[in-house]
Amino acid sequence: MRKSVQQLISLGKIIAKPAQSLVNNEQEVLPKELYRFLSCANGLFAFESALMIRPLVCENDIQSVFEWNERDLWKSKYYNDQILNTLFFAEDAFGCQFGYFENQIYFFDSETGELDFLCKTFNEWSELIVSECRQYTGYQLMHEWQVKNGSIAQGNRLCPKLPFVLGGQYEIDNLYSIPALEGMLLRADIAVQIRDLPDGSEIQLKIE
Repeated sequence: MRKSVQQLISLGKIIAKPAQSLVNNEQEVLPKELYRFLSCANGLFAFESALMIRPLVCENDIQSVFEWNERDLWKSKYYNDQILNTLFFAEDAFGCQFGYFENQIYFFDSETGELDFLCKTFNEWSELIVSECRQYTGYQLMHEWQVKNGSIAQGNRLCPKLPFVLGGQYEIDNLYSIPALEGMLLRADIAVQIRDLPDGSEIQLKIE
């Protein structure tokens, strides 16, 4: 296991007990490097919970990596085949996702619905996360928010009162805690409404 991966595990708190052996078809869904990591660390919270890596299996209310990628849970709400075909395994403080698409790792901005190439391998990803945690996890704002509000509920993410994509500020007074799934459904609704609007358009969101 690469040094950066070992360091990431050492910096975090494992979410669940070690997973029992999976059946072959479940193992084959996951890239080998991700499966090896999750076999050692069955999900992980790191950088004061700013980073959440989903477990193989879990006994609490946090969805496993398999449950999180069920197409009808939240991914289908973006109406985008590329997103449906991405295997998301981790997320930052604000619910933006990291996932595998065509055997490479992409960053998914959950407010805009944009999926952008990040790096080629899990080792490269772990190096980025460890070396540039503030940029890639939202650690600083997660830290400041918890200093003011107390520990964030397990599995929750920070959500802006005024979405960042609409000019909301990256400040703790613009953030509140929300269950991860609820936050993704909210962001998907926003992303779909603004997707085809030209820059500078006036926006009147409808929140259902």
